[in-house]
Amino acid sequence: MKKILIITPDIEGPVRNGGIGTAFTALSTALAEKGHHVDILYTSGQYIESGSKSFQYWSDCYSNKNINLFNIDLCKSIEIDAPYFRKKSYSIYLWLKDNDIYDVVISCEWQANLYYTLLSKSNGSNFEKTKFVINTHSSTLWSDEGNYQLPYDQNHLELYYMERLVVEMADEVISPSEYLFNWMKAKDWQIPDNNKVILNCEPFKGLQDEKQVVVVSSKQPVEKYEIVFFGRLETRKGLDIFLKALENMTEDDLNSISCITFLGKSISSSSFNSVDHIGNRTKNLDITTKIITDYDRTQANDYLKRKNILAVMPSLVENSPYTVYECLINNINFISSNVGGIPELISKEFHSEI
Repeated sequence: MKKILIITPDIEGPVRNGGIGTAFTALSTALAEKGHHVDILYTSGQYIESGSKSFQYWSDCYSNKNINLFNIDLCKSIEIDAPYFRKKSYSIYLWLKDNDIYDVVISCEWQANLYYTLLSKSNGSNFEKTKFVINTHSSTLWSDEGNYQLPYDQNHLELYYMERLVVEMADEVISPSEYLFNWMKAKDWQIPDNNKVILNCEPFKGLQDEKQVVVVSSKQPVEKYEIVFFGRLETRKGLDIFLKALENMTEDDLNSISCITFLGKSISSSSFNSVDHIGNRTKNLDITTKIITDYDRTQANDYLKRKNILAVMPSLVENSPYTVYECLINNINFISSNVGGIPELISKEFHSEI
């Protein structure tokens, strides 16, 4: 039995929905079922999206799966003039030095949580017996490119650098798609020789009992379809392409559709608010529209499992998205763009129709 630690800024429960959180929750439960000792260090401190439910509630849910979920406020004792991600990475390094008990430590490149830890191992200072695995999902540079977003400032550029070095210093690198490795190579990242493409674990049913999950949906005529944009409500996920398609619908199209639904986490910043953006672009459409931003993964899947649903994922870039994975697993009607790692999830004979 190995003692395994997963370090992540995103985990299902405290975070409502997200690809990294879904992947690491699925991985942790799969490892625990194999009999390994599994701990999860959630590195986003007190950040919780689950409303009234406390962190202790989610910790108890994981405990029922034989997984220890804990968080610490990593930056409080670090009095250095540095952006949050550097403070956090350095405090994780200090924590790991005091808790050097794990055979394997797994993390992602996003936010570079293991930067100072891997720097310490690479120069021979610490962690000689620990294997560090980076399970790649989405670096900030990759995400910014997909959103046509330039770096905000010097700190942003530092984060690009640290996330790259986390991959380059790892003992082993796992990617859920060949596409993401090819993207890294095109950027001249020096990927370690010990690398593999391994599909993300199949998501499990959910942390909560089904009776706790409530899905509110409107009735629709049997002969009509509800079109659902499924994914984070942002440029990278193809939001503007979808909105433009709606504006180009014919009268026959409108007659066959009962409702247009946007199902995903909203984005709000000083320059962009996805809910307002959708509202402005759809206000002149002669069709009912809904925006659902507060469902967790289980609720979103239950919503899509209803009759006469067509899920649409028109992403501009993708790694190995759980939106597509979950539609395949749950036999949900869907169409998606043919980008990134999506084609690797779908058998070639079905590419033309999907």
